[in-house]
Amino acid sequence: MSKSTIRSFYDTRNVRFRRVRQKEHDEILESNGNSVGVFELEGTIFFGSADTVSKQVLEKFDSDLKYVVLDLMRVNEMDSTAARILQQLQKRLVSQEKLLFLSHVQPQSYLWNFMNDLGVIKTIGEENIFPDTDHAIEHCEELILKKHLKENTFVHEEYPLDKLEIFQGLKSEEINLVSQNMVVENFDKGDYVFQQGDTNDKFYYILQGLASVYLPIPDSSYIKRMVTFGAGTTFGEMNLFALGPRSASILAAESLTCISMTIAEFERIKKNHPNLTYMMVFNLSKEFVRRTRRSDSIIKDLSQ
Repeated sequence: MSKSTIRSFYDTRNVRFRRVRQKEHDEILESNGNSVGVFELEGTIFFGSADTVSKQVLEKFDSDLKYVVLDLMRVNEMDSTAARILQQLQKRLVSQEKLLFLSHVQPQSYLWNFMNDLGVIKTIGEENIFPDTDHAIEHCEELILKKHLKENTFVHEEYPLDKLEIFQGLKSEEINLVSQNMVVENFDKGDYVFQQGDTNDKFYYILQGLASVYLPIPDSSYIKRMVTFGAGTTFGEMNLFALGPRSASILAAESLTCISMTIAEFERIKKNHPNLTYMMVFNLSKEFVRRTRRSDSIIKDLSQ
């Protein structure tokens, strides 16, 4: 076997789906980060290399691993024996109630067509094959949350206002005062909340749905998803600290409901209720620190 077939392995203690979630969900995913593993493969996968990959995947499943993603982005060829080994691996994992996913396999690509002709796509299931590893990890995280949260706490209902991070420590009458000066905004899937370069002066909290940050790739028509925000999280809040053109575009990843406030409205409340807005900024700062620490931890782990 060529040693280069397995380029690297990591679990989601080190690399998570780029989604900003509410604190409770983050804590669950952090404590279960060793249950999702990603094998990055490269080169040509033939009988010997596929057999070794299969053995290493099974060895990892002997630990706490419950979900494995095979990242095929750098795989340029596969033979029929390797395809059959993938099918055997999938069937063995299913019998153990464990799950296998493939990433970077685009419909109608060479790999897709090859595996489809040999029945691999059917065996693994189209629903378990993703266009990139980020989406595959997202799916695994959703499965973990469904398992660890009570069913009625994971349905995508509107997030309660009094649970929003920005309102923590505020009295009910203070929450009412602020919320009365916020606007509910609805976006259909695919709608822009704002685009890179806009002078939009609002900050937003998501009550329901998902919003993703996209940046254009230089010299390309492609835009890359950088991070996704879920219910109970905020975006656009940097305008409170440094007003300026938007540095990226925000797109509704699904039907989206937000509450927003303009900086001018925030300043008006600040003038009449300075202690209230101090607490709001303090809460936003705590959320910013939490995100930064998570990013620092991931960078540190990946650099070791």
